[in-house]
Amino acid sequence: MTDSRLARQTAERLIGSRAQLLKFTCLLGFDGFLDSILQVVDQRQTATKYLPYTSIKPFAKKVGEAAGKSANFEVVPTMEKIGGNGPLMAFAMSTLGAPVEYLGMCGYPKIHPVFAEFAKRAKVHSFAEPALTSALEFNDGKIMLGQLASTSWFRSSGPRPIS
Repeated sequence: MTDSRLARQTAERLIGSRAQLLKFTCLLGFDGFLDSILQVVDQRQTATKYLPYTSIKPFAKKVGEAAGKSANFEVVPTMEKIGGNGPLMAFAMSTLGAPVEYLGMCGYPKIHPVFAEFAKRAKVHSFAEPALTSALEFNDGKIMLGQLASTSWFRSSGPRPIS
């Protein structure tokens, strides 16, 4: 079975089960990422035009050639979006009309703007800033570099309130 066929069958079953789904509140969590989708510049042509790396292999070759030296790669942001398994699943469930409560890292003390649409569809209880992912996007895959936005909430003197 192909990936696209499996995805279609799963979507059809979920849509077909919508009435059952609406009977239950979904509690989902617990991560949250701000995904920055980036293109890596291969050749800069003008201040506003460039050719991006379209494949991972030539980019990886350039990275490998930097061993023992230094290298600088220009990246161009193309999009910011919600990320993380929890928020993506919760957003999908809420799109189907399921009542969703989400507990995760979507911005603290206020919901991060990238999660605003999600927070309109689901009841979001956020306890920390989202982690950050810089996703270098190519035609043949992505290289995702992740980091926590802040670790200060791990060291707090007491529990954080859940909104």
